Amino acid sequence: MSHLNSLLYLLCCLIVLYLLCDWVYPPRLK
Repeated sequence: MSHLNSLLYLLCCLIVLYLLCDWVYPPRLK
């Protein structure tokens, strides 16, 4: 179960980073 928890934690971190990048850089620059 601890392996699954670490995977979920990593996934959450990636989502947060993605949202932060989306917020910092306006979508029209992509």
